Amino acid sequence: MCCISNKLWIALFCLISIPAFSQQQKAENGHISLKLQQLLKTGQDLDGNWLIYWDTLLDPDAFREPNQLPEAEAIKFPSLWNGKMIAGKKRTGRGKATYRLKISLDQQPDTLLGLFLPDFFTAYKVWVNGREVAANGQVGWDRRSSKPHWLPQVKNITTNARELDLILQISNYHHRKGGVTESIRIGASERLADDLNRRFFFIFLILGLFLMTGFFLFAFWFVGKKEKGVLFFSLFCIVHSYYLVGSEHYPLHHLFPNLPFALTVRLEYLSLYWSLGLYWLIAGLLFPNVIRRQWIRATLVLCTLYSLWTIFGPVSFFSSTLNVFLAIIFLSMCYGMWQFFRSFEKERPGLGFGRVGFACLFFMAVYSIGDNINLWQVNTFVEFTSYLGFLLGQSMQYVAQFAQEQKRTADEASAASQAKTDFLATMSHEIRTPMNGVVGMADLLSKTPLNPEQTEYLTAIKSSGQNLVAILNDILDLSKIEAEKMQLESRLFNLPDLIREVVGVLRESLQEKDLAFLERIDEDVPRYLNGDPIRLRQILLNLLSNAIKFTQKGSVGLHLYRHGVGEGKIQLGMEVRDTGIGMSDQQLTRLFEPFTQAETSTYRKYGGTGLGLAIIHRLIQIMNGSINVESELGGGSVFTVIIPFSLPNPRESGLPPEPQREPAVNVPTEALSERLPLNILVAEDHPINQQLMRAVLRRLGYQASFVDNGRKVIEAFEAQDFDLVFMDVQMPLMNGLEASSLLRAGENGSSPPTTIIAMTANALEGDREKCLAAGMDDYIAKPIQVTMIEAVILKWGARRWVGGKKV
Repeated sequence: MCCISNKLWIALFCLISIPAFSQQQKAENGHISLKLQQLLKTGQDLDGNWLIYWDTLLDPDAFREPNQLPEAEAIKFPSLWNGKMIAGKKRTGRGKATYRLKISLDQQPDTLLGLFLPDFFTAYKVWVNGREVAANGQVGWDRRSSKPHWLPQVKNITTNARELDLILQISNYHHRKGGVTESIRIGASERLADDLNRRFFFIFLILGLFLMTGFFLFAFWFVGKKEKGVLFFSLFCIVHSYYLVGSEHYPLHHLFPNLPFALTVRLEYLSLYWSLGLYWLIAGLLFPNVIRRQWIRATLVLCTLYSLWTIFGPVSFFSSTLNVFLAIIFLSMCYGMWQFFRSFEKERPGLGFGRVGFACLFFMAVYSIGDNINLWQVNTFVEFTSYLGFLLGQSMQYVAQFAQEQKRTADEASAASQAKTDFLATMSHEIRTPMNGVVGMADLLSKTPLNPEQTEYLTAIKSSGQNLVAILNDILDLSKIEAEKMQLESRLFNLPDLIREVVGVLRESLQEKDLAFLERIDEDVPRYLNGDPIRLRQILLNLLSNAIKFTQKGSVGLHLYRHGVGEGKIQLGMEVRDTGIGMSDQQLTRLFEPFTQAETSTYRKYGGTGLGLAIIHRLIQIMNGSINVESELGGGSVFTVIIPFSLPNPRESGLPPEPQREPAVNVPTEALSERLPLNILVAEDHPINQQLMRAVLRRLGYQASFVDNGRKVIEAFEAQDFDLVFMDVQMPLMNGLEASSLLRAGENGSSPPTTIIAMTANALEGDREKCLAAGMDDYIAKPIQVTMIEAVILKWGARRWVGGKKV
């Protein structure tokens, strides 16, 4: 890296030094001899000693009478008048003069020659062999008669003579500088024009890069990225873009040749001042630990004072202070380089790119200052390379900074998502734990003799508890969907059986409202499908429950049909129709928004959270399906759902087997412990839940053992063996997962493994998988009811007792 850097600096130095070390002919005492072929090939700077006639403006006619000419002096060309001893007098930049140079060619030119004329201070006129070739501004004898203008240009020499007599008039009454700072170049006209156009091309290319970067970053800042570094860098690019086209070769003046000199020179100086000011604002943010704020404030105050001086002062006055400002720029750049090297003590994301951009801009500033004080002439390629390095370095620094911010934002979002998940897990556990006691005890109480009034109160308690659990489940489902953690199953299921289960759950609600249920399954709908039956059941339950809820009389219908079929796929159509209250078009537009119902009165009359439809809408989207609603206020609603499912492959096993059904739970409870004698252990730390489980198991005929943490589970197994363990997950000292893992590790295979049932208030995505991974056999979520415990004992106890014998 160091080697590459050294080579780069050497190459740049060589490019800078080309004018200084070129071995071209020099004019002597107002005359220069040139070789035509060399001239046509490479061009020639007309540098050297020209003749000057001070304080006069001579045209070609004046030179026809040599005896009438004032005394001439040899003067170095190009050079400023300022401070020169000319005609025995120390000159300022103000005044007028005539230059003369005779050019001798070794042969008559057969190619059109041309002159490259830079910007002189501040108006000029050129003749070659008595013919006017070029003019810029208006040459005059005093301030009133002269008009300044800067416009570098290439002009043709229309004569083909071997001897060329070049006369140059210059006048300056408007600027501190007077005279010539750049070379006049002679060569093939076409080649000189190409060179100037190439310079303009590079300048406009840099201009485009600066403006594009500046306006893009300003828009980026304006629409929301309110970061000072972005704003300052964008303003620097916009401000400095004028300096690129409004100084040096002045390409802007070619596009708009009639711009007032007083305006353009002021804009040029202002863009220089605020390039420095914005540069230090950027540097202060780039190296905040090493650059003092006092320095930045002092620089901004200085730029402001110079700006006011430039705006309100005459050109000749404020231009006289430019060298002081250039010295300030140079000193500030030296200070900046010192701080640049100090910045290596501190590392931040993208700072390396920022250093590259800073170094390129520092180099360009020094290079430009050298051109302003006539140490060298700017090489366009070096200028372009330096600016490009600055833009790339600074842009990459912000890209790296933004990438770091995005990573930090993503990490914070991930942490917030995890915190949300942890919060939901905690709240789920904390709410389900007391609700387990409420719902479980209410369920037990409902199985005891009650009078009608007690039955009414108990029904309200059970309904309220079940509604709270349903709301909690809806919030957890919505959270999983929003976090994109909802996972779908893909297994074989019996569609008619699933429909019977759904209808069975809703039958009581239909009977209470005396609603007719119209069920229709088309004959071409397959009996067996591959997919997620749990989510399909959830979708149908929600749609049918809503249809029943919002229908006071009439009917609710379910129609299943084949919407489309492909290779191994089927588009299952499901239509839920009701004769209920219906919805307006306005209500339909927000139907699937979370926590939204048709109107406020709907909640007051029918209850609910407004989450159900939002959840199933997103579930259907996850299953790559669609849902459509047609409704008329007072005329009922029709929900149409289309979900793709896979068809089972009949070649794998002939006809698809009937899914295994859970054992029925209508066995008389007093006979269960006699039919399936089991030694049961319950691990539960909450006293109310212990009381509930003791009552439930006693009702089923079991006298179970109870412990309140995982360590006691291990101790209990050291004393005796158990057939079935109901294991809470969150317990003190040792949780249920650790206890289950230790129990599984201690099994030697000499006896059947103990059945472990997770019994927990944790109901988030992944909780079931964690329990099974720890060695548990099944999972039930709180709140629990008698039928749930009964079903689990029947399912797993039957595996312990086969043919009346314990295995």
